[in-house]
Amino acid sequence: MRTPWNTAIDSVPVTSASLSRALAESFTALRSRPWASELPLDCFEKFLSQDPTRVHRGGPEHFTASAMIFTPDLSHTLLCFHGKGEMWVQLGGHMEDGDDSPAAGALREAREESGLREFTLVDTAPIDLHHHGLAATFGNCHAHWDVVFAMSAPCAPPRVSEESEDVRWFPVDALPPGCAPGFPAQLARALARVRTLAQAGPAGRFQERR
Repeated sequence: MRTPWNTAIDSVPVTSASLSRALAESFTALRSRPWASELPLDCFEKFLSQDPTRVHRGGPEHFTASAMIFTPDLSHTLLCFHGKGEMWVQLGGHMEDGDDSPAAGALREAREESGLREFTLVDTAPIDLHHHGLAATFGNCHAHWDVVFAMSAPCAPPRVSEESEDVRWFPVDALPPGCAPGFPAQLARALARVRTLAQAGPAGRFQERR
C-alpha cells in the first residue's frame, strides 16, 4: 500500500522525484544518528512531504545542500566568503537535476566553489539541518532549508569561484570575523558530531591532533 508520502513524490516531475526520494532516505538515515534529536528533523520532513519539488529552487523557500569540510586531522575547515550574503559560510548551494542525492549536490558545490577535487564524505546522513532566512540581495529566495553534510579534504590551496569573493582554510578554533550569524556555534556542533564519528568509524579517516 502506498503511503501519502510516496504518492506525493510519485506525482512530481521525474527530475525532482529521484532527488526527493534520496533526500527522504537521508532523513531516514539521520534518525539513527545520536545527534538526530538535536535537529529540526520533523520540520524538514514535513516541508519535503508538502511539496517534493522543493528540492529545487523555484519557490521562495526550498532545500539546499552544503558541506562542512574539515582536514583529516580536524584542525582546519574550508570556508567561502559569499558574495550575495557578504559573510563567511560553508560551501554549498542549490541542488540541480544532475544530482542523484543531496550529498552529491553538496559535493558538486564544494568542487565548483573551491576548485578542489579530493573530498571524502564522512557520513551518508546529514551532520546538520539548518533553516535560515535570506537578505534581499538573494532576490526571490527568501529562506533556505539547508541539508549539511560533513566531508574531509586535504589542506590544498583552493581557488575563488564566480559565486565567492574568497575561499580559505581556517583553524577550527580561529574562525574569521564576518561569519554568518550563529555559524561559529553551528560549526562547533558539527565538529563535535564528526569527532564522535571519528572515534567510532574506520581507522585512518581522521587523525585528530592532540
